[in-house]
Amino acid sequence: MVPVRRGITRAFGVAVGLVLGLAVPPVTTAAAGVTTWWWVDCASAGNGNGTAQSSPWNTLSSVNAHTFKAGDGLVFATGTSCRGQLALRGSGASGNPIVIGQWRSGHGSGKPILAGGGVTPATVYLHDNEYVTVEDLEVTNSGASAGDRAGILAYNDTGSTLHGITITANTVDNVNGYRWGYYGVNAGIAVDIDGGLANPGVYSGVTISDNAVWNVNRAGVWVGSLAENGAISARSTGVTISGNQMTDLGADGIVTRYTSGAQILNNVVYDAGSWSGGANSGSPSYYNPYPDGIWPVNSDNPVVQGNEVFGFVSQGAGDGDALDCDLHTTNCLMQDNYSHDNVDGLWMDCSGAGGRGEVFRYNISQNDATARNGIFNNGCGGSPTPAVYNNTVYIGSGSPKIDSANRANWGSGTAFTDNIIDNQGNGGFGTSARWDHTLFHGSGNRPADNTNAVVGDPRFAHPNGAGNGRGTAAAAYALSSGSAAIGTAVAIAGAPGRDFSGNSVCASPDIGAMQNLCGPAGQVNNPGFETGSLSPWTNLAGAGVVGDNAHTGSYAVRTGNVNSGVSQTVYGLASNRTYTLTGWVKSSNGSDAVYVGVKNYGGTETSIPATSSTYTRISVTFTTGSGSTSATIYCWKNGGSAASYCDDFSVS
Repeated sequence: MVPVRRGITRAFGVAVGLVLGLAVPPVTTAAAGVTTWWWVDCASAGNGNGTAQSSPWNTLSSVNAHTFKAGDGLVFATGTSCRGQLALRGSGASGNPIVIGQWRSGHGSGKPILAGGGVTPATVYLHDNEYVTVEDLEVTNSGASAGDRAGILAYNDTGSTLHGITITANTVDNVNGYRWGYYGVNAGIAVDIDGGLANPGVYSGVTISDNAVWNVNRAGVWVGSLAENGAISARSTGVTISGNQMTDLGADGIVTRYTSGAQILNNVVYDAGSWSGGANSGSPSYYNPYPDGIWPVNSDNPVVQGNEVFGFVSQGAGDGDALDCDLHTTNCLMQDNYSHDNVDGLWMDCSGAGGRGEVFRYNISQNDATARNGIFNNGCGGSPTPAVYNNTVYIGSGSPKIDSANRANWGSGTAFTDNIIDNQGNGGFGTSARWDHTLFHGSGNRPADNTNAVVGDPRFAHPNGAGNGRGTAAAAYALSSGSAAIGTAVAIAGAPGRDFSGNSVCASPDIGAMQNLCGPAGQVNNPGFETGSLSPWTNLAGAGVVGDNAHTGSYAVRTGNVNSGVSQTVYGLASNRTYTLTGWVKSSNGSDAVYVGVKNYGGTETSIPATSSTYTRISVTFTTGSGSTSATIYCWKNGGSAASYCDDFSVS
């Protein structure tokens, strides 16, 4: 990610473009399907007919006078700036959109700038258009004073379904709207439907990806409608918001409203709430001082996954969390997200009485709720019963609440399960929730109801050591050997089978967002040494991989003559369960004993020898002890005068 803070300039848009791989192409990225090109160069001295690079239009008014059709490409010269509003006329077709982008001119390589200068409702305005792609532009809209304005806006007031809006690889910056104004006309990028219609139109197929959005009031990205909560049944579908980076926003990061199945994936929202370039007020017709980082509202089946939210400074009257399942939202799934260093909490369940089916899992929080709210919050009542499991929370200092004082707003059946709370501060808990199989560590308080609590050290790899980027969180909160979280979770019905980083969940799962590395239950890694090396086996002394005397394949392990062998710890076993270790061994001289054995499984070390000069299959049965979820397997030679060979191990 781009480590940018307040006070950034236009160079940020260029930097993000480079990070995202948005290099300036000779012609705009989606050029393949274009059949007719239309050229714009606002630095050109004369206004041509737009049909050739040598005769470009030089004003947006000329562009707006033309009606475009499927297969048209409208491209702006790089290194130039056009002032005013692009109000597109015409629509594309399925598989053959209108493409708006750039062409590399002799004016420089910077993205062409469309500078609205305070126009309403947006600089790039797609009013009842469909099958349109907007890419590779820089869009601004800064007026003399704040107003209801957006950077790029698609708006549907047809009462029917419009299709195929793609907004990708753009930079949108300096849009001075109202901080608490209506999202659809106070945003960097917005896709909006008319909320005043009894049966409003919707969108099908919206992609907003890989854009850089900064210095914008209010929201970074909005897809929704002004209709009152629960007022309409219409839902936009096929919505994907992915790979965007946004910073220095007046309020919210990403908001979806009246959508079904929206995918909000791998975005970065940081320093939201910090920009004051607009007005710290509502617009004359709308006022809502309740922002969050990423939040679906009045929506069904949203997926919020793999995002990062940090440095969020809510200046509103309430809310302010990094993530929020908001009013009337059903089956809200939030997973694999990373939240850190936010003034307010990790997650708010504000779905209320109209919400159900919320799942919040495999998320990591570091040093959230630094000033107010709790890590987990419910400020809307309605008694929803979310499934909250396998999250990792680290609190470095201070006294943030783990859950908010209004925790009673959750239903009586709500249980927070298999979470790690490493509380190095002194914050407390609510009183009406049940914490089940949660690992508590640190000097902080414990909840009153903590069924099957695990108190111990999670042995994070680098506690409080994560920085910017999900990869740093995965590295910092990986579990080390001896962690009290390993193998102590309870299995959750419907769990995804992989953790925050995509690692497999062990047969006996771990508490927290990061699972200890394991494959299927009892998987032996590199079982036949066919990698040509020992890893991840441990050389106990004098052993090595050789390219001869293999039982199967090309490789085997050769021990030394005396006190030599290899071992490996196998994870993912279930406690109190019987397993069989199998290995193939042979002795070079047909008389020295070579052993296959198992230890460190919660029972007595067991081994069986063989002395044959041909490969012999040895099976060792063992039963794991209570709380034991791993075992150390080995091949070992005590003494004698010749080497031995080991190959093809398994645990079943």
